[in-house]
Amino acid sequence: MKSKIQIMKTNKLFFLLNIIFLLTILYCNKCFAQKDTTKRDTIKKEYYEENQAKSDYYKRKEKYDYVTRAKIEELSMFKIGLTFSPFEFDVLGGPFIGYERKLRPDISVFANLAGSELLPRAALFTPIVNLTLGGRYYYNLPEKIWEGKSANNLSANYFSLQLTSYAFGRIIPIVEPLFGIQRRLGHLFYIDGNIGAAFGYGNRTELTINLDFGLGL
Repeated sequence: MKSKIQIMKTNKLFFLLNIIFLLTILYCNKCFAQKDTTKRDTIKKEYYEENQAKSDYYKRKEKYDYVTRAKIEELSMFKIGLTFSPFEFDVLGGPFIGYERKLRPDISVFANLAGSELLPRAALFTPIVNLTLGGRYYYNLPEKIWEGKSANNLSANYFSLQLTSYAFGRIIPIVEPLFGIQRRLGHLFYIDGNIGAAFGYGNRTELTINLDFGLGL
């Protein structure tokens, strides 16, 4: 009788141990599953945020490309607008017309004719006319074209060398090496700004900052 009771107790003990073992396995599996779910959720969140950031960047880039016409080929531009050169030999600026033409994707030539105001030391305004001839080197444009970020156009950064002649009773030639940025603004407008040095008559050298904007046809 005792042996049967002992056997029953032993069976119950093994049964309880099996139940505890199974519950332990289930609990551990639940913990690992919860941990794995948290990890997957974190990865999904990071992936979503990364893709969202890329999507926002490309949307902004598309808008910028649309405004500046970066993906549209443009080999020439006729310009009508205003020019300002406030630091160069007391010249203020005024209306101008100009024409720029591509010789190859990274090089263009241009000519501008502008009416300006000369501000002498006596603070008297004298009307003048200045003719500018020069060339531009769009230094990073071929690489952008190759990468598909731009087309062969006039909306890019450049180095320029130009000769300007101010005529007010006599011709005064000025040589200007410049660094500039020209951008198209929609289908009709453009803006062009540059900075550099102006070497003029009498070994006179000055800082020059030029800003042009207007219609680009």
